[in-house]
Amino acid sequence: MVAVVLVAVVGLWVMGRMHSGGGAAGTAVADHDGASAALEKWHGPVPSVIAERFVEAKTQAQRLELVRNPAQVGPAMEAFFKSGPGATEQIKDIYPLMNRTREGMAFESYSVEIENAPSRLLSVSIDPKGAKVDFECYARYGTVALSDLLGGKVTEAAEIRVMLEAGGYYVDDFKDETKWVHFRATSPDLSQTLDLYLDRQSSAVRDIQESGAMAFRATLAVRAVNGSQKRRQFEITAVKALEWVEPG
Repeated sequence: MVAVVLVAVVGLWVMGRMHSGGGAAGTAVADHDGASAALEKWHGPVPSVIAERFVEAKTQAQRLELVRNPAQVGPAMEAFFKSGPGATEQIKDIYPLMNRTREGMAFESYSVEIENAPSRLLSVSIDPKGAKVDFECYARYGTVALSDLLGGKVTEAAEIRVMLEAGGYYVDDFKDETKWVHFRATSPDLSQTLDLYLDRQSSAVRDIQESGAMAFRATLAVRAVNGSQKRRQFEITAVKALEWVEPG
């Protein structure tokens, strides 16, 4: 059954790529909706339907029915759409991206285009309980605001979501290249890059090397060392996922 579902999702992605490629866009949209409706009869709403329902949702109750771990993310999601970025963001369109599998969990991702703001990544998990939106990925959720981390209001964060790219900048408390691996970190929520350092003894170093990716999303725990936030430098204390979606 899992194999059948994954094949179906790949098919939806192919049709979605036709939709985003222009030309016969109207026809592609109709085919996409038709395939989604057919699959929904036997497997519940497919990822494309869940994604559309999420971006169209108007209330907290509607969104809670569509997300992973609703009890856990509920308060943060309510704040995001009531007084955070989601309160004012105007969604223009949604486009399918490549499907991904990470640590045994498959998910389908969409780029949500927003008026006068960076796009958001909407990931929908696929599991025996059905397709669900990962809100924390969509919101680029962090346990503390990046501005508070950089300003020294807090010195560590249990969770942030950034893009990482291998670097080679070793100075100050992180000057020992035999101890640290350097990454440049970017985020749509930052105007400048961060310099992040991971201990070479961490098992995550091997995972990153085996992935072969030059740039990738990551969910991390970080902390400042001896006021290093003033130089936009932080130690990576844990790699929670090499994605913005955490498994489990």
